[in-house]
Amino acid sequence: MKNISYPTTFFDRPFADSGNRQAIPELPGEASARASLAEGFPPLTQLPLNQGGVAPNRLDFNGILHMLSSLAFWQQSGGQWQWSAGLNYAPPSLVFHQGKLWWCVQANGPNSPGGAVSPGTNEAYWLEFLKMLTGGGGASLLGNPVGTIIMFHSAAAPEGYLPCDGSAFSVTAYPKLYAQLGKATTPDMRGLFVRGLNSSSFGTDPYRALGSVQNATRVLADWAFDQSIYAMGRDALAGGGLETAIADYDGERELTYSGDEIPWSGIACTPQRVFTTGARVRPRNIALLYCIKHD
Repeated sequence: MKNISYPTTFFDRPFADSGNRQAIPELPGEASARASLAEGFPPLTQLPLNQGGVAPNRLDFNGILHMLSSLAFWQQSGGQWQWSAGLNYAPPSLVFHQGKLWWCVQANGPNSPGGAVSPGTNEAYWLEFLKMLTGGGGASLLGNPVGTIIMFHSAAAPEGYLPCDGSAFSVTAYPKLYAQLGKATTPDMRGLFVRGLNSSSFGTDPYRALGSVQNATRVLADWAFDQSIYAMGRDALAGGGLETAIADYDGERELTYSGDEIPWSGIACTPQRVFTTGARVRPRNIALLYCIKHD
């Protein structure tokens, strides 16, 4: 099969643009020899003239060729079809309407049960094409879906996102985000790190609720040592580098070491309790704005 190559010539204008032509009607008129969109050229134009036939009309030829070439001229110039209430659409139709491109997701038009549906009025029939490509509009070919949280190097959220600062938002303006979050406020992530969700009993930090926040803590431990280590005293263990310390934490003595070799043999050392404090524990970090996709 021969491949179709890209055309090397284009229409400078639609055919018969300045000539005489007739707009082709939908149905045949009283003049039975004239062309119509429903029947084309009638059988009478096929008969020889000496048998009562009628020659096809020049205005009809110019009219139909003008219609076809006008569409080709529009397309070669980068034109996009505009939505019309008089046409029937089915997926994956793409139309231009009110300054935006729209993607058909359900059949609609004058011959459909739901009739003609104007793009922008019902997302069950039409989705805004560019939003769909970037993850909005209930579908995603590319990009992020509604509810995606990103980090942005700015004090203001980019287009399509809201800052994660706990602010209230309009349910009417952002119904998809409301459906995703179950509330009309953005997550308040100011000053927070993110930790992987674990809603099971296994792994680290089990039984976490989605969106739950933990306060900053520091984990410390108390240790119990065999009483003989205290009986030996500091001087007796100095050579090994082990010391019974003088420091006091909540009434407990701290054990420290300073030497390379520590005589652990025969010394019992077990954790007694773990407790937390309100002091902040954090790695080196950078401040960026958390933002959530709303559309």
